[in-house]
Amino acid sequence: MQRVGVDGANGEVEDDDNPDTVRRRSVLRVGGGSVELTMSSGIENIIDNYDRPTESKAVAGYAIAKTEKNGLVDKHGERFPKAIALAHAGVGHVYVAWSVFVAEAKGPNAGVVYKATPLNISAFATAELCSASTMLGLVHAKLGLGVDTGASFGIEGLTVMFLGTGFSIGPGTLGFRFLGTEIRIG
Repeated sequence: MQRVGVDGANGEVEDDDNPDTVRRRSVLRVGGGSVELTMSSGIENIIDNYDRPTESKAVAGYAIAKTEKNGLVDKHGERFPKAIALAHAGVGHVYVAWSVFVAEAKGPNAGVVYKATPLNISAFATAELCSASTMLGLVHAKLGLGVDTGASFGIEGLTVMFLGTGFSIGPGTLGFRFLGTEIRIG
């Protein structure tokens, strides 16, 4: 199953071959970069991809539009129930994945993604000038220049953003984001 990184973070979707990529918590974000301890998306990544074979790609330009609905199938990328619709296009994308590890770098890109799982529902539009990200199980790190617009709601709380500015509130956390820089308490 192919994935594309549409991370407002993040997913991220970090489609991320990883729609893993959708809302996350425990964030340190400064100037468009972040290091995050993911919960719902990290759990999905581990369940879906612990046996993922090595995948890699490098493309100069790309465009993808797809819908996907799956889950509860003992197959890489299809174990965790989810429904996804996404469209994404950009210039320059390098991607490598193995098991629960993912690393990617992207040039200018824009995309939209809708994702629903038993743990979370989200819809985001993202535009980035550039980004580099990596994910290993529950830990996700990303550095980039971009803005997100959308919302996410699930077991980790509520996130609302407009052009990179917004807030997150959840069990024991409160965060504010202004033009890609985020401060989170809890």
